[in-house]
Amino acid sequence: MGVTVQALKDKEVFHRGLTELHVLPTMHERKNFMIQLADGFVALPGGIGTFEEKTTSPYTHLRGFSENHSILCRPVLIQISG
Repeated sequence: MGVTVQALKDKEVFHRGLTELHVLPTMHERKNFMIQLADGFVALPGGIGTFEEKTTSPYTHLRGFSENHSILCRPVLIQISG
């Protein structure tokens, strides 16, 4: 399943294997939709959007708007030598 906003729908490439693509009018509605669907959140290193969304999910949990939990993963680099 994918969740995006109308403004990005025609500008981004989505995974061809998606069974559903939900297109919402605003980023605020997109985040609320994802919070309602999720059992929890895991964030991998990303850009400013990942950071912004990651800081929103603990806030909603602490304020009682959501029972979802959050995990922030730190990247681990593994060097494999042949």
